Parts: sequence; structure tokens; C-alpha cells
Amino acid sequence: MYSVYFFLTVLCCLLFVDVQYSWARMQVYLRPGLTVSEEYTDNVGLTEDDEESEWITAISPRLTLDLVGKTQDLYLSYSPGFVYYADREENNTVRHSADLNYRAQVAKQTVLTVRDSFVRTEKPYDPENYRLRFPDQAEDQRLDYTIRRNREPHSSNAATINLSHRFGKKDNLNFGYRFYRLWDQSPRVEDSREHSPYFNVSHWLTPQLGLTMSTRYTRGEFEKDTDTFNRWTGSVRVVRNFTKFFDGYAQYTHTVLDHTGETEDYQVYDPSLGIAWRFAEDTNLGLGLGYYIRDREQSGSNSGLYIKADLSKGWDISRRTSIRFTGGSGYEQTYFGAENLGFTKYYEGRARLTHALSRRLDSDVSVIFRRNEYTDRNNREDDIWSFQGALHWVMREWAVLSLEDTYRIVDSNLERREYKENRIILSLSLHPKPFLFK
Repeated sequence: MYSVYFFLTVLCCLLFVDVQYSWARMQVYLRPGLTVSEEYTDNVGLTEDDEESEWITAISPRLTLDLVGKTQDLYLSYSPGFVYYADREENNTVRHSADLNYRAQVAKQTVLTVRDSFVRTEKPYDPENYRLRFPDQAEDQRLDYTIRRNREPHSSNAATINLSHRFGKKDNLNFGYRFYRLWDQSPRVEDSREHSPYFNVSHWLTPQLGLTMSTRYTRGEFEKDTDTFNRWTGSVRVVRNFTKFFDGYAQYTHTVLDHTGETEDYQVYDPSLGIAWRFAEDTNLGLGLGYYIRDREQSGSNSGLYIKADLSKGWDISRRTSIRFTGGSGYEQTYFGAENLGFTKYYEGRARLTHALSRRLDSDVSVIFRRNEYTDRNNREDDIWSFQGALHWVMREWAVLSLEDTYRIVDSNLERREYKENRIILSLSLHPKPFLFK
């Protein structure tokens, strides 16, 4: 039932693939895998008082199918996770994780991509999702900073279809549609659905002057108390290349949010300026400054200044080291998570350092801070700190042993939301050489 959207997406992708052509001319890789992990948490219920520890064992086989061709690729992966709690057997469950990526070169300058990700888990949050990615790594998952405490299973499905077309050396347009759905077996969490078509175009008027325009419509639908809403967002950005490595931009974004119920509607006016500086081959710096005004239909308007910064640096000495910092402030609409809390002002900082201690041993350290001010919810404020450390030992080409520790602090002006947790995970991942079928 929960995975019906994922498998419908798989079926649609297979309709695009010429099966006879694929098997005759594509390379087909079949990759089995297995991960066994033992987790310790000192606060399984994520409570401020009456903290209780727990040991959790997870056994997760994985099977991945890769079809690689000259004009189209198809990636499918599925991993069930059999989870056993030492003291709370009622929490024993089966996790599910399935991913699909399909890419087709439908014309010389036109590419179709389809992505779908389905997850079913009982974990209140996954520390891996919040770890800062490096610029060459994708970071397109939805980060939910609201508070989930229960261990009842919840499922999510995120699907995106996108068609992009290049009509110049740096000119391109793309349009697509995103669908997201959340199911939750806890009566305290509201099921939700997101429908979001979008369109973006980028055109360089001269070699130094570019123009980007984007628009997105989002419809949010909810099962309980949250009002259905329609949100329109449009933005225009003018980019100026001052040098080969230094860019500046001016941008204006306008958002209109219209609720179908009694929740107050509003518009957001948002001008901003920024720069991007690539002052070394492996070093990038981005800075942005903006000012938003939220004009509410009945209540008074509110406004604020925000700043965004991103610094990424890699060093290649005798051992490889990479570091990245991001931070700043801004606003967003908090929906489609464990809690639907509306307009949110946030301040955040994230840092990550990776360092190869030896040829087979890597280290990874991350620090994350996030402050959320939910202005539509009686000025609720949450501060979230997360400290993560990990060691990864490549025992063999097909075997990796990992030790990870996450210490998380949630501090809120609502005391019942606060907790501290230390989570340690020891895992062994086996990924034998893939089978190749020609």
C-alpha cells in the first residue's frame, strides 16, 4: 500500500525504456549488498526526563540494478531492514528503502530525468540526512527540523520528473513536477501530500550578463487540522560576471500563500544581493544578503534581514582533507513533516571535515546548529545542536566497518519538546563485486 507510488513510477520509467534495445545494447550490473548494524541510544523515547537506553539491531540486505547505455540509464535499488529492539519488542519492524533514477537523452540537447525515493522507518530522525554534503554531492532530500518522538513507523515517497533543454552555451530551461507524500501510523502526526509543478529558464544576454527566471506552484493537502493551501513563488535573478572567477547577482522573489480555510493568507516580498567567488580550483565562497517583508491579510506585517554564506575548501597534501562551512538565516514555510508549523524564521550553521587518516581509514566530523522561530505558533522557538563523528575502515574492497557517534541537543521554549540523546552505531557493510551482463 505505502509503496504504490514508487512502483507506479518504476512502471512509467519502464514504459520509456525500449526493453529489447536495453538488453541488447546496454550494460546491466547487478549489485548485491548487506549491512549489519548495532545501535546504542541513551534516550530511546527522546524525553527530557526518564531517559531510558536501548540496543537496536538492524540487518539490511540490498539489491541494486544498473542499466547503462549511451542515451539512457536506469538505476533501481531496494533494501529491507529487519529491526530488533532488545528491551522493547513491540518496536520491532521492517524498514524499507527504495530508489529509482532514470535518465534519457531524448534529443541532442534535451534530457529527461525521473527520480523516486520511498522510505519506511521507525526512526524519529536519521543523522545521515542532516550531515553537510560537499558541492559535488547531491543534497536534494527534504530536511525536517520539527520534533518527532515516537517510534511508530512512518513512510514517505518523493518523486520528481524533469525535462531540461539546452539552447545555448550557457542557456537552458527545465520544467517538471514534484510529488511528495507522508504517511504516519502515529495519531499525533498528520499525513500530508505535496503537488509542485515548476519552470526555470536561464539565458545569457551577453557573455557577462545573465538572466534567470523561475516559477513554482505548490499545493499542500493535509489529513487533519492543517488547512489546504496554494502557494505561488516566482523569482528573477540578474547575474554579472566581473571576472572568470567572480560573479555578482541581484534577485527578487515574490511568494503568495493562499489557504482554503481560516488560516491567515500572506505575501512575501524578498529582494537580495550576493556574490560567488571561486578563488582557487577547489575553493568556493558564496555570500548573500536579503531583506523580506511578509504582508499578512489581517495581522500586521513583519520583516527581517537575512544572510547566507557557503565556504568549501579541499586540500590535497599527503592525505586528502576537505572542509566545508555553510550558514546564515532566512525564512521558509514548514510543512510536510512531523509537524506543520507554517512560516518559519531560521538561523543555521553547518560544518564538516573529512580526513583520510590512512589509505584505508577515513574520519568524518560534523557540527550542525539550527534555530527555528515558528512565528505563527505562539512564537515557539527550537534550538537544535548536533555533533557527529565517524570512522570508516575499508577492510577489503568489498567490506567497510564504520563507527559513528551522534550527540543531539534539542532546546525549546516549550519544555516538553526538549531532549538530549547520544547515539552510537557500529556497522559492517558488504558489497561484493557486481555481476555484469552484456
